[in-house]
Amino acid sequence: MRAGNRPILILSVLVSAAFLSSTIYAPSVHGDTPDFTVSPYDSSVTFQQGWIVLLTIFLTSVNGFSGTVAMTDIAPPGFTVSFNPSPSVTVTPGGYDSVTMQITSTVSGSYNITVIGTSGSLTHSAQIAITVTPPPPNFSVSVRPSSITILAGQSSNATLTITSLYGYSGNVSLSITAHPLVFPWPAYNVTASLDSTNLSISPGHEAATTVRIVTGSITPMGRYSVWITGMATGVVQVHQALVELSVGPYYALTPSLTSIAIPPGSDASSQILLTSHANFSITANFQVSYVHILPYPYCNPPCTDLPVISLTPSTVELPVFGTNTTTLTVSTTSTTSRGSYTIQVVGGGCVCFPRDFMITFNVTDFSIGKTPTSIQLSRGSSTSVNITASGVFGFTGTISLTATIIPVLKRAPALSSLETIELSSAEPTGVVSLTVSTQHSTRVGTYTILIIASSRNISRTLFIFLSVAK
Repeated sequence: MRAGNRPILILSVLVSAAFLSSTIYAPSVHGDTPDFTVSPYDSSVTFQQGWIVLLTIFLTSVNGFSGTVAMTDIAPPGFTVSFNPSPSVTVTPGGYDSVTMQITSTVSGSYNITVIGTSGSLTHSAQIAITVTPPPPNFSVSVRPSSITILAGQSSNATLTITSLYGYSGNVSLSITAHPLVFPWPAYNVTASLDSTNLSISPGHEAATTVRIVTGSITPMGRYSVWITGMATGVVQVHQALVELSVGPYYALTPSLTSIAIPPGSDASSQILLTSHANFSITANFQVSYVHILPYPYCNPPCTDLPVISLTPSTVELPVFGTNTTTLTVSTTSTTSRGSYTIQVVGGGCVCFPRDFMITFNVTDFSIGKTPTSIQLSRGSSTSVNITASGVFGFTGTISLTATIIPVLKRAPALSSLETIELSSAEPTGVVSLTVSTQHSTRVGTYTILIIASSRNISRTLFIFLSVAK
């Protein structure tokens, strides 16, 4: 069985009666106290690096034990262990239950994994000996760029790279084909070739050659696939790389900025240059869509609105083989959800190949915290509280802070003034100190210190609880 390209090794598909009697219902060594045992189906496992191993762990009731057992593990670096369907297992009196432990490893060698079951004050563990064998020698094939757009009659190049994996050493034979072919008129076809069809690599190294793609002046507009195949003696797998080729008129989109930080309540823009590669004029238009949204979950008051994206002008006249521009603007308000966004802009408006680009922008924010969270003071004493501000999603700027004691009384504790905090990309976290002091005449009781941190349209509050005693 495989998960993607990774084999799955399943242990404990069948449980024999002998196993049940000797392992699960083992004679009690716990006296009369309700207890449980932890028993892996196998105490030793061997598998190949990168595989997924599923191992059943049995939990058996002893002396009428009943309860929930929480499963944890101690595994060496390079191992990932999880318990399915849940790390919590319910065991009934006189019976047993099981949990599946999933193990993967990015390292090879001999190791031990300890599986631990805990229920209240009861804890039991079992050790599993793990042997991870290295994968057989292999290689990978990659090509850059993997997507090319050209006009009929033009040519383009890409770089093919062969990389040694797991100590492979030897020659890799390469072949190349372009599809679809236009029969019986070869002059219409896309042709592809390699500067070298045989590359030699040594362990831990790579080798490269040039992929050359040529189109004819009458190659039909369309999409083509250029496949490069690598084969090597002693390697079972055949590896391929793909160049996706578009032939025909198009126009390129080049943004001046591809990453933008925007404080809430403000706008930011990126100018987009359109460059025509067509022998006819184009009225270009655009489609804008969100492809990734990572909101900041701690916005208070709630901020749930998405940023507004606009293009001005929304259509652009492109002359033959000419250029023009439009401007993309991202607009936010104080209720715009803070977070990281990625948008895709796709060009259209012609019988040609649409081009696109991505822009990532962050609607910034900051958080504040305090240490300690509460204070106890005697009259006639003082202490300090550290106020920390941290930038979120690339926030930079000045944060102003104020501190107020509640309730406001004539004999209330005194607070020092707070300095501003300046956050930058080099220093995304800042700390200031607040001094809280009392006099011998300060009124005994409970107070609340209100801290307000603000910057532009962002405001954050926190409370510090203060108790004054005699």
